[in-house]
Amino acid sequence: MQQCSLYNSLLRRPTFLLFLLLSFTLSASGNNTDDTVRINLLNKTTRDLIQKSNYPDAIKFAEQAEALSGKLLTNNPPKEIEMAVKKGLASTLNYISIIYRNQGDYPKALTYAFKALKIKEEIGDKNGIGASYNNIGTIYNYQEDYNKALDYALKALKISEESGDKNRIAASCGTIGNIYEKKGDYTRALQYDLKSLKISEANGSKNRNALGNNYGNIGSVYEKLGNYPEALRYNLQSLKMLEEIKDERGIAAAYANLGSIYFKQGDYTRALAYENDGLSISKEIGVLYLVKDIQQKLADIYIKTNRPAQAFEHYKEYIITKDSLFNQEKTKKILLAEMKLEQEKKKAIENAEQEKKERILEQERSEKKIAYFSLLFVILLSTGAVAFFIQKLKTNRIRSEKNKFELELKWFNAELKALRSQMNPHFIFNCMNAIQSFMTQNDARSASRYLSKFARLIRLTLENSLHTFIPLEAELKTLEDYMELEKLRFDSPFNYTISVDENIDPETITVPSMLLQPYIENAIIHGIAPRQDQKGEINISFKLSTNNLQCEIKDNGIGRKKANEKKEKMGIAHKSIAMSITQERLELINIRKNTDVHLRITDLEDEDHTPKGTRVELTIPLQ
Repeated sequence: MQQCSLYNSLLRRPTFLLFLLLSFTLSASGNNTDDTVRINLLNKTTRDLIQKSNYPDAIKFAEQAEALSGKLLTNNPPKEIEMAVKKGLASTLNYISIIYRNQGDYPKALTYAFKALKIKEEIGDKNGIGASYNNIGTIYNYQEDYNKALDYALKALKISEESGDKNRIAASCGTIGNIYEKKGDYTRALQYDLKSLKISEANGSKNRNALGNNYGNIGSVYEKLGNYPEALRYNLQSLKMLEEIKDERGIAAAYANLGSIYFKQGDYTRALAYENDGLSISKEIGVLYLVKDIQQKLADIYIKTNRPAQAFEHYKEYIITKDSLFNQEKTKKILLAEMKLEQEKKKAIENAEQEKKERILEQERSEKKIAYFSLLFVILLSTGAVAFFIQKLKTNRIRSEKNKFELELKWFNAELKALRSQMNPHFIFNCMNAIQSFMTQNDARSASRYLSKFARLIRLTLENSLHTFIPLEAELKTLEDYMELEKLRFDSPFNYTISVDENIDPETITVPSMLLQPYIENAIIHGIAPRQDQKGEINISFKLSTNNLQCEIKDNGIGRKKANEKKEKMGIAHKSIAMSITQERLELINIRKNTDVHLRITDLEDEDHTPKGTRVELTIPLQ
């Protein structure tokens, strides 16, 4: 019993683990069982290093485990050994995913998480599948894609409840609570966080890392609810636990939470001290999402303490860090596109070389044929016929390419005009003025929120302009950001709703990019804004009908007839440029994509023919 206790004590020491791993490596004899033990030991070391936020060493051990697993699987081991190796490999890949997740490299984190999930599904590891779902949900939560995050976390909870694994149930509840907190639903967040803590304590959990983070999550929710005494109590308890196990990431998060609480209580000296400590640790271990959040909190503190220069520096660092976090996926896509382009170039060169060889062979065959024929008339006639045929093909090809080029040029011009119309200088100027107003009023949080929306709208507009069709989900994000900014611009003269039928999958169904915004802009500017009664309504809905997506934009504005009368009184006689461009794009999309997008605009009236708004209906065939 004493020997076992001594071994467990030694096993907790990194130096002993390194020595043990080295001994395993040097004594390797090709025994599959020994190799599976080495994989498990490497995974345990990786997990311990992750808990201590030592990510550089953790990734080294994880990569060793991955390489050893791959080597074993290529040697076709017995079925029992193969299953054990695959289970260990899935754990390795999941640990690598967690490392990249905590470092803010979300594309890599998702790549490894889905690799781990695939292996777990192959071997039927149900509990492992639940753990992968929970990890994927956490990654999407960090990416601020809360709908996907909640979907995966709820799947994880369902699997954990079916298996009766209390620790996994507690972990899933903690993840769900964290997601609801980010979504602003603090009641549900507290419900799930307290449930997680209750299960962990009742189950006698010895995982102080999980318990510490759970206390921190509860404290964070109490802070949002304004219950600062409870928030302090839970966060201090969290900090104590995490300091005991030297969880640097958790300690940094606890410092950040405590700083936020003291800030809201007006104790700026303590708030500044805790936030600076949290920032120092976060930078040292490379946890970018914490660096981002703390930089923003420090900017708020310096604004409150009337130190604008320091506030500006921290806010600038917040923007830079946030950009580095949320542009990695775009960089990855660009790299993949470049690789694809290089492959296509290489293939084109190979095809050209092959065609050259075929032309040389064809020429040689023609010369041999000439030697066999003596009649000049036959040779001339054959040559003339071939030349005529080639010239005709060439003429047809040139004509076809010219028509294609003209169509592509017309399409490009239409897309460019659409992009210009959506990036309206007047709209941009008004948005920037409104954000500047928040900053002048020292309302940094509102300024930051609307600046983020504005930046995301510009980015989404530019990204969407690169594609003819985009996922409906991307279009919905663009429209929501646009309408939020328009509300700010016009001092909230309207409300809006966006409804999507439950049988529509916004990620798979596509719509033409930059198509809906001009009609919404028209409704706001020419329909809603002239009402001047703060009762404007815009309702946007998406439904499926046979093989079509039905999109309806309905407003309660003054109607087209009255809008035209106002234009005439003001001396405005031109037709809406954005509407004209959109109509032209619709025609080109139908030609270029061989589709049939329908548009219908209806003036809405009461029984006494009084205008009560406009309805725009778009019928888009499913791609």
